[in-house]
Amino acid sequence: MHYRKHVFCCVNVRDAHHLRGCCSARGSEPLRAYMKSRAKVLKLDDVRINNAGCLERCELGPTMVIYPEGIWYHYNCIEDIDEILERHVVGGEIVERLRLSDGATIPDIYPQKHLNLAVKGVEHIADEFMRVVLESATGDDLPTIGAGAHIDLIIEELGTRRSYSLLNFEAGRNLYDIGIVREDSGSGGSQWLHKHLKKGVSIKTSLPYNNISIIDSTKPHVLVAFGKGILSMIGVMRYLAGKGVDFDVHYFRENRKHEFLLELLELYSHLKSRYIYVDYSEVDLTFFFTSKLIKPRVESEFIFCGSAEASAVVKPLIENWPLSSQQFQITGSRKRRRKKNHPFRVYLSRQRKMLKVPADQSIAQALQSLGVASHNFCDDGLCGACWTRVFHGEFECDDVAGGHQLPTKAKICKARAREANQRLILDI
Repeated sequence: MHYRKHVFCCVNVRDAHHLRGCCSARGSEPLRAYMKSRAKVLKLDDVRINNAGCLERCELGPTMVIYPEGIWYHYNCIEDIDEILERHVVGGEIVERLRLSDGATIPDIYPQKHLNLAVKGVEHIADEFMRVVLESATGDDLPTIGAGAHIDLIIEELGTRRSYSLLNFEAGRNLYDIGIVREDSGSGGSQWLHKHLKKGVSIKTSLPYNNISIIDSTKPHVLVAFGKGILSMIGVMRYLAGKGVDFDVHYFRENRKHEFLLELLELYSHLKSRYIYVDYSEVDLTFFFTSKLIKPRVESEFIFCGSAEASAVVKPLIENWPLSSQQFQITGSRKRRRKKNHPFRVYLSRQRKMLKVPADQSIAQALQSLGVASHNFCDDGLCGACWTRVFHGEFECDDVAGGHQLPTKAKICKARAREANQRLILDI
């Protein structure tokens, strides 16, 4: 045999309206190109990375098969490709987490994963704000967390869930530290938590996830927080300070009632040598960003956390910043116009199932009733964890982040077909 191993990556292309979708639409072509270039870097001259037509396991795609072993894999990202190359192609070890089982043609239906946590301690910094320390209710190790991570508290009594920032970030710690602001004008979730979260109380949560993250810890960072958005910055600040990275923090208080957030920052006063803290509560956002206080710097990372309204003001003002250096996280709820929803249908291309979405349910809710779980999501268009490929059909999405949508991806907690009884084809 001329080559020690042959890797066949499906790059088949189908029309957008095809019910099965295809590996190309699921991102196989750039990943196959990366695999080929990476194999050259690793000097794998005795390995051939081939394009393949349809391998007839479309619903499990992107797929590849490696010979002479005949091992099939599913992959999603360059990290998956790296692991397959380094462990299987080079090391001869099968990557079990990515391996496709013999005979499988559609993904298994899997339950949504949750954590069972217990309140270890509560600290009331003000009448409207409390810190809550959570630990595993079963004594198991908790998933590690990155700087800027969140978890969703699932309030089963109210049938809702709320997202809260983790104030800590250390990988391997078995405690989650969150801050909860009581919103008396909200829908009642934060009020319920303030009343019922006491030491020893159990609560179900999502797995931790990140909307913002440290992409390059070698660069200086500019952090801008508006209102409660400062809570999302604390884990980031602690991480950057620990790494010795230069960063500035600019905090705009939303109103005078949020003095307690200044008290919270005092708990991390040891970070002050690492950042510039200024309260710009009396300064107009537009004036601040158009003045010389913040200048676009190619070598810096920019992270914003705050309301959708503040975000809408800030985004046009930093157009000169490289897009790859910008991160935005929306906090809180935006007042949205009420509109009458209509029923529609979605075809789940991986599951080969048609799903009816009633007028009073989201796609995500309809999926749960069918037993097909999505990723953890916030139900309010905030977290972005439920972005899903749309292969075919016109949709709209009125979310709290300002109605933002991509042409080929939808937030299934908010997106709906544009017309009644229309069909969307989703990559689920």
